[in-house]
Amino acid sequence: EIARKLPVWFHLGASSDLNKLNNHLYANCLRQVHKVYTVGQLENLARRQDPDHKKNKECPCSHCSLDRSIQCKKPFKCMQLMKRILTCILPKWNPATCTTPYMLTISPEQFTTIGNDQDDQDQTPCIFNPVLPSPETLDEGFRIFSASDPPCTILASQTKVHQRAPPELIKITITGTHNVNKDGDHESGGSVWFRTRDTCNLSIKIPEELAAPGTGEAGALL
Repeated sequence: EIARKLPVWFHLGASSDLNKLNNHLYANCLRQVHKVYTVGQLENLARRQDPDHKKNKECPCSHCSLDRSIQCKKPFKCMQLMKRILTCILPKWNPATCTTPYMLTISPEQFTTIGNDQDDQDQTPCIFNPVLPSPETLDEGFRIFSASDPPCTILASQTKVHQRAPPELIKITITGTHNVNKDGDHESGGSVWFRTRDTCNLSIKIPEELAAPGTGEAGALL
């Protein structure tokens, strides 16, 4: 609803093409004759449909007749401009696309309401509500102290998490060996065994400078 209340002229969330249309020949008619100032007003007029509408300035349909009665000289041209302006509003601010369909796995009743009177020492886990509410009115959306960076134009989206199969309990056998050869050198090795012919089965030899009792198991585990 807030997106519909935003001023349509020089809209903060529109493409650069809107700059050309703000001073279009028929833009003045939309402002002064049709009294179009907000996105919602523009949407309401652009959505009008009449089966008897003809694409010419003498169209006899009810909507064009009404527009001519308020001194609009070319209703069809104004209608074309309305639709062009709507296409300039980026998805993040366009009322038709700005609502993000969050797929929540928890109910609204489970969300924790955090108030000013909540104890700072309260360590009870809070369930975060990812749906950030819009301001109730357009006035509440204005900010004086804010960053000078241009507003982000990317529409919010929710990362899709694919369903995974339930985890399987796997038994892993880890072994290690340590020997001292006839020359007095230490030799250590380790192995990991999952199941017969499993590609994850592994055997390693520990570097001579690290060879010591227990390093075989540790190396295989890592």
